[in-house]
Amino acid sequence: MQKAIATTVSGADEQTLVTCVLIALVLLTLLIAVIWPGVPFTIALCLVVAAYSYCKVDQFLYAVVFLLPLSPVIATGLPLHNISSIVHLSMFAGFFANQFISGRSLREWFFREPLNRWSILFVGIVLLCSVVLRPPTISSLRACSELVAGLCFFLTVGSWVRTVAQVKKIFYALLTAGIGVACFGFYQRIIDYYGDFYFWLYPKQAENLEPWTGRITSVLNYSNSLAGFLNLILPISLGLLLIPVSRRLRSIAIVTLACCTGALVLTASRGGFASFLAISLLGATYVARQPGSRKWLLIGGVLMAALALILFFGLVRAPWVEEDQSAAMRLLFWGVAVTLFLRSPVVGVGYGNFRDLYSLPGIASGVFDVHNLYLQLLSETGIIGLVSFCSLIVLVVRRCLCNLRGEGHDLRTIVNFAAMGAVVALLLHGFVDFLFIVSPQFTALFWLILGLVVAADRWPKHRPYPRVTTASAVLRP
Repeated sequence: MQKAIATTVSGADEQTLVTCVLIALVLLTLLIAVIWPGVPFTIALCLVVAAYSYCKVDQFLYAVVFLLPLSPVIATGLPLHNISSIVHLSMFAGFFANQFISGRSLREWFFREPLNRWSILFVGIVLLCSVVLRPPTISSLRACSELVAGLCFFLTVGSWVRTVAQVKKIFYALLTAGIGVACFGFYQRIIDYYGDFYFWLYPKQAENLEPWTGRITSVLNYSNSLAGFLNLILPISLGLLLIPVSRRLRSIAIVTLACCTGALVLTASRGGFASFLAISLLGATYVARQPGSRKWLLIGGVLMAALALILFFGLVRAPWVEEDQSAAMRLLFWGVAVTLFLRSPVVGVGYGNFRDLYSLPGIASGVFDVHNLYLQLLSETGIIGLVSFCSLIVLVVRRCLCNLRGEGHDLRTIVNFAAMGAVVALLLHGFVDFLFIVSPQFTALFWLILGLVVAADRWPKHRPYPRVTTASAVLRP
């Protein structure tokens, strides 16, 4: 008994010491940010993040998820200048060191899960097409770095998260962040401008920013990026309403659904709103098993669509105003993308290089992407890049459909519904936008949801809401 007490006290003292050291590192990093910005601050930030990940501090993981919508641009002295991507790479480095020192087989970690294998294959093909088979450019290095950061975040979350309690806390963090993102978008609509905080996040955005038209961006760089980001959070909140959960979690889901839907309307993103309607239909088909629930969902979706159209024309765009030139610009970009694809159909021109290669009269160069997921992948990574991406998506869809058709409803159902919603939103919105390069927040959240799918597959089958006990807290790797 005395030994057990001594062990507990020793463990508590050790945890307190680790916490104090990590807090001291954070304060030191803030001091370096003030005195030596740039490369010294970047290095200090990476070391602190890696230390937290090495110690596997769950609170740090939840903080990273909560702050995921924020991706301020700083002078790092590196091709990668988004803080969020740097944090995700550093998290992976710290977690990798922990796994390596603890003696876990890295081959088992990386390649045991099919979703891990296909994700690594896709990113590997993108790197092969962009930095191996052709000289890398600044644009390709930056785009590839953000994609690799997303993959590292996926591998970290998929192995770090083990219990139902961890997934619930991640949901709390995501839903709360979604409410904050929506509220800042409402603030932009009230002041009828982007706001000073927005330009602090993106100091160089003012150079190529279109005049304010009422389309909110919140803390993301473009209104379409915000719509895509919201469509990754909305399936989680919608799934929590269709599955029995705690009252507190359901209440947050209701608030998130209302706020994010309102913000989605104010983005005036037609692709984003069409994706949300598809997500609602998906919920009616695969999650709401009872006819009454399905009817309620469909009726609610129709009413929401009607209200959204009223708000769309009343608050964002008047019906008598001529349509902007976005459709014509997209057609021009698509034509250039086809030309680049025919120039190099197998491996493409390099991931992220489209914006450096198009030359169109009257359109600023080095700013825009293809605005089409499929043509962007075809032109920049060729046939092998698009085929590998489609294979990854097919694997995700098959796994999610298999889990959604299973008996019973539990938290795994919500995770798989969120992943299906994310894929549907990506593929549908992908006809008019390419958000992976444009929005690091969208990239990180998409990979995070895939990581939760890997984590949820470890839970016992056909057991709603598995209890976190000594046996189930440490599930099989």
